[in-house]
Amino acid sequence: MKKPLLSAAVVLTSLAMLAGCTKSNIVNADHQTVAVTGNPEDGAPENVEIDWEQVADDAHSIFDDKTEYPNSVKFSIYLNQETKEIMLLWAVDDKFSAEDLSRYAEDALKMFNDIVATQDGKIAMSDENSYGGLWKDYGVSLGIMPDSTKEDRDTWYLDCEYPAGEDFKLPDTKAALEVLKKHAAEEAAAAKTSAAAEETESSSETEEEDETETESESETKAQ
Repeated sequence: MKKPLLSAAVVLTSLAMLAGCTKSNIVNADHQTVAVTGNPEDGAPENVEIDWEQVADDAHSIFDDKTEYPNSVKFSIYLNQETKEIMLLWAVDDKFSAEDLSRYAEDALKMFNDIVATQDGKIAMSDENSYGGLWKDYGVSLGIMPDSTKEDRDTWYLDCEYPAGEDFKLPDTKAALEVLKKHAAEEAAAAKTSAAAEETESSSETEEEDETETESESETKAQ
């Protein structure tokens, strides 16, 4: 996997709502529902200033919509304007299925691109073969994870980073999920073994207590 655009420390801080970060560097919308309107037009003016607060509002209205994404818990957007890096984190519920991972991942990149492209006509819209033109100028870090274990990066369904301008393709989600399923199965087996060991230890302690009581009773009778 490529070197993360944003460090693990930043990821963990992001999950804690980026306490201490300034609003100028971080987009953290208030979940207002605002529809995406307009289309990119040819001959768009140069140096368009993106309204990132509007972008965040539009993104939340789409990705937090449980009608379209029933397993969505929270979609978070973090932006570093100085380095031109964007982090998209999507927490989902425990009913999230393997079949949905590819769609959620592609939609996150393509639809976010298209939201920005409605403001800046120079940015190419996404299509069947492209995630869109935004990623030519901005690096992206995408994470999709169970909401219940979002602090544990090892449990994330998807965790990938790409620098600006790189011709990239999302990883094979099926392979990623197989690894996670194997990891989950190993953890379940370990937990079962641990529980069995504790039960055996508890049973042994009970037997020892019974033997002690029997010996005590025998000594009492002998007296």
